[in-house]
Amino acid sequence: MRCCALAVLGALGLGAIAAVAPGCGTREDDVRGAASPTPSVPVTRPVPDAPPPAIELPPRGEARAVRSGDRYTFVSNGAPPGEALDALAAEARFAVEGEPPDAETAPAPIDLRDVSALDAVRAILADADFVAHFEPGAGGRVTLSRVSLGTPDAAPPEAPAERAAPGDAEPGEVEPAFPREAPAEAERRAAIERDWQDARDSVRLEALDAMDPDLDRDKLETLLRADPSAEVRAEAADALADADAFAATEPLLAALDDRDPAVVLAAVRSLEDVYDAVPNPRIRERLATLRDHQDAGVRAAVADFDDWIAP
Repeated sequence: MRCCALAVLGALGLGAIAAVAPGCGTREDDVRGAASPTPSVPVTRPVPDAPPPAIELPPRGEARAVRSGDRYTFVSNGAPPGEALDALAAEARFAVEGEPPDAETAPAPIDLRDVSALDAVRAILADADFVAHFEPGAGGRVTLSRVSLGTPDAAPPEAPAERAAPGDAEPGEVEPAFPREAPAEAERRAAIERDWQDARDSVRLEALDAMDPDLDRDKLETLLRADPSAEVRAEAADALADADAFAATEPLLAALDDRDPAVVLAAVRSLEDVYDAVPNPRIRERLATLRDHQDAGVRAAVADFDDWIAP
C-alpha cells in the first residue's frame, strides 16, 4: 500500500468548440457507475468547494483561468493552444513540457465552468497528444504535476516518487478524476475514497484492507472510533498496529473501552506492537486494568503482554 507517481495518456478529439464542457465522467464513474448508497457511518463529509466564479470573455487571442478549490472556470477567446495552456498552468500550478501544437486555423472560443484542470487541458489541446503526470497528494487524492506535450514515446519517463506524508499536499490541482489509462495505484486510491464510508460493511472492509496505515490513518481512526460494525472497528484497530506508533497510541487506548470484546482484543494486540516501538508506560498501565476483563480472549492477550514485558 504505497503511493507512486502516476502518468496517464490523454489524446482526445474535441473538434471545433463554440462552448466546450467536459465530455468524460470522473474515474469514479468509470470504475463503478452509479453512486453508492448514503453511508451509515456517522462521519461528516467535507463541505464541497463552491463552483468557480464566472469570468468575462478576455480580449481576442487571450485566455483566463480562475480556480475555486479543486475546480476551474476557463475562458479562451481564440487564444493559441500554447498561450491558453500557459494561462491554465499558471492558475493550476502544473508544469508544461514540450512544444504546443500549431493551430492550423484560428482556435475557437472555449468557455468551461466548474471543471477539473485535466478537462480544461483536454479542451485546449483538442486532437493533440499529451501525457498528464500525477503525484500523490493529501487525503488520498492525487495532484496534476505536469503535462508533457507530444506522443507517449516522446514523453520523458516517469521517475519514481517518494510516498507522500499525511497532509503533505503537493502544489497544483488536487485532481479526483482518473482517466482510463491511470495505473492501478490511482484506481486503488479512488476506490478507497469512494468506498470507505459506504453503507455496506463488506464494502468498507474492502476499502479498509486497501488503506495505507500512515497515509490513511485519519480514516482508520474514524472507523475505529465511529463505525457501527464491530468487525470494521476491529480491523481498523488491527491496521493501526502498522501506523506511526506515536500517532496510533491514543486511538488504540481509547478503543480499549469499546463495547465489543473483539475490538478490545484487536486493540490490545496492536498496542503490544506499538509498545515494542514506543514503550509508553501508559500502555502498560492501561492494559493492566484489563487483566480481569469479562472476555477470556482479552484476558489471555493481556497475560501474553505481561509475560512479554516481564523482567
